[in-house]
Amino acid sequence: MKFKWNLQPEFQRYKVDQHTYETEEGSGDYLGNVRVGNLCFDIIDWGNHLWFDLYVGGVDTGYGYGDDDYPYDYCDVASFSWNDDLTNVSDDDFKKELEKYIEEHVNVMEGYVTDFKAIPVSLIDKANEELREW
Repeated sequence: MKFKWNLQPEFQRYKVDQHTYETEEGSGDYLGNVRVGNLCFDIIDWGNHLWFDLYVGGVDTGYGYGDDDYPYDYCDVASFSWNDDLTNVSDDDFKKELEKYIEEHVNVMEGYVTDFKAIPVSLIDKANEELREW
C-alpha cells in the first residue's frame, strides 16, 4: 500500500494542546488527511483523541463528487479514533504507526455495503488501487 500524507499546520497545534483536553471537546478542526489507494482518511481534532473519517473514491452513491465529477462515498463503519498521546512523537513516527494501523484496520474491515444503493465495496481492493486524489 502506498500512502500520501497531507498534515496541516493545525496538526502541530493539536500535538501541543492534546494533553489539555479532558473530554471530547476538540475544535473539530480538519488537521489533514492520509490517502492510500482510493481511500482518504480525513484527520479531525476531537479533543482527547483524533478522529479519522473514511471516504472511498470511485463509489457512486450520490454522496459527493470531487475533481472531474469523480464520485466518492463516506464509509462510517470503517472510520476510527486514535487515542495515543502525540506530544513527544515525531511526525514521521506518527505516520509510520498510523500506516501500520490503517493497513491492519482495512484488512480486518475488509469491506462494506453502502447505505444508499447497497453497493458492496472491498476496502482491501480500494486500498490497493493506484493512489488517486479526487
